[in-house]
Amino acid sequence: MKRRLFGLSLLAGLLTVALSACAGETVVETVTVEKIVEVEVAPPPGTAEWTFNHCSQIGKFHDEMFNHWADGTSANSGGRFDVDIQGASVLGYKCGEALGVISDGLVQSGEIIGGWTTSEIPMLNLETMPFMTTSYAEGNLLATLIADMGHYDRLKEEGVKALFNYCFTGQHYWTKMPIQNLSDIAGVKIRVYNQITSDMIQAVGASPVTIDMADLYVALQRGVVDGSVTSALTARDSNFYEVLSHGNAVYFAAPCTSVVAVNIDAWESIDGDLQAAALVAADTSRRYARIRVEDEEISLFKELEAQGMTIVAPPPSVILELREKTSSMLTDFTSKHPDSAKVVAKFNELKAAPG
Repeated sequence: MKRRLFGLSLLAGLLTVALSACAGETVVETVTVEKIVEVEVAPPPGTAEWTFNHCSQIGKFHDEMFNHWADGTSANSGGRFDVDIQGASVLGYKCGEALGVISDGLVQSGEIIGGWTTSEIPMLNLETMPFMTTSYAEGNLLATLIADMGHYDRLKEEGVKALFNYCFTGQHYWTKMPIQNLSDIAGVKIRVYNQITSDMIQAVGASPVTIDMADLYVALQRGVVDGSVTSALTARDSNFYEVLSHGNAVYFAAPCTSVVAVNIDAWESIDGDLQAAALVAADTSRRYARIRVEDEEISLFKELEAQGMTIVAPPPSVILELREKTSSMLTDFTSKHPDSAKVVAKFNELKAAPG
């Protein structure tokens, strides 16, 4: 950047002028000539102030993860990149609206929950496919494959860039009774969150109802639904123990579909070193979250039990029947989405590999 600096009082030369005084004396006058110079001045370092939207409860696990990334971004940038985390849908945007909110630039960044984004990224359906992933290691493996095989690139078509993703705790059935037999939930209205979980609940004889997380507690309280498929994290953070009595530890999936994403225009408008600060923080937070979530499951069950909820493991016969009734779902999905067959094949190959 060039700036003109005036009045530097640089002595460019001495001009001697001989003047005739009234008394006939010669007077010598020295005139200072100021010269305008141009110098290079470094521009001030760029800054950024962003808003981050998410629908999880404030002060709970997901909110902690997002603040971990925001704090790391601020620290890495020397305080020049500030991300204001706004949770619990306080900005008025529900979980299912998250992608559009970021895409439209209503916020610069936020959480996109994969289960609500399966129409834009069909491969994310695999992460809630019944019994495809039954451990955090498998959930991480599948999430890594989906990203490495370029499926998150679909977000770019929406003007959104994914920075990192991490796992929820395992997915279970939360009801007003223990499930000792699948007939126990026949016709029961169960809240679901995408087409895969809807198909699963229908396959086992219950009645699926799609409800946004922001509306779920009230729906349970008023009897709009009598149960939900979701994680222990959501069960605790949504105070399920006040409206439901049982957590049935089915563990039908270990999805890693909490995605921290940014608006591409906002991303490209900030300095490269600020981008680097956010990316380094993203990598750190991704690893931190994936370590934390494995330890979280056990403590979550204990917290829910302390609040009066009963956590039960359904009989093996129930799990076997669940597997049998949903076994065709993966085949049906891969036939409709040929690209998913490549992901599944690679996943099974790596899962079977020793070590």
